[in-house]
Amino acid sequence: PHRYFFARDSPWFSSRISSIAPQDKILDDIIPDITLDGITKEDFDAFLSILYPRYDPSHWSCIVTHDGTSHFHVQSLKTQEQWTSILKLSHMWSFTSIRLLAIDQLDRCILTFDRLTLSRTYGIEDWALPALTALCTRDDPLEEEEIEQMWTKDIALVTDVREQLAVEPNHYRAGTLIRDRLAGTTKARRRARQSQKKEGQEVVIRSIEAAHDNERRARFCEQHALDEAREVMAKEW
Repeated sequence: PHRYFFARDSPWFSSRISSIAPQDKILDDIIPDITLDGITKEDFDAFLSILYPRYDPSHWSCIVTHDGTSHFHVQSLKTQEQWTSILKLSHMWSFTSIRLLAIDQLDRCILTFDRLTLSRTYGIEDWALPALTALCTRDDPLEEEEIEQMWTKDIALVTDVREQLAVEPNHYRAGTLIRDRLAGTTKARRRARQSQKKEGQEVVIRSIEAAHDNERRARFCEQHALDEAREVMAKEW
């Protein structure tokens, strides 16, 4: 049933289905209407081929573990474009097992530059270093079409490392140079997050202190008004 796979294996779909109608109001084999923006027919067909493959015991299996998690396994031949579509949708909809399957299959056939772009788009950190190393050590410089698709920091990194290797050719050194640059970027992001967190904590503390000050001032004004009223009443008596 459609709903069974989508609601069980995708937190994204499970949340959307639950928000549209209560659990007990939806038939088990029907998914409520959900608009899927930016999805092509080819993308969706490729993704459904994992959930509903043509039956062949030697090519496909799905194992459900004790915690209810599905693990899909497939060896049937698909193109890089199809696996990229599967990666795109499984990442978008949080189908964890299918995402891992797509990464594994793409890892065997993907081109170097595509490895970098997919790494950045879908957070596949293990692909970034080898892809950047290959771009830095290949004979051909970056092409205009490639530059248009790359992150600015990756363009700067590749350009800088290629210039260093032109002065001192050593392809083994390329990996170290790139690794150091990536580590520096990671540390910088970590420091920025820590700084933002600290600033946020300080804002909260200042807000609490301001609230306490306002409360103390309000109590003082209230007590002052009460004292004045008592003085007036004492004079009248």
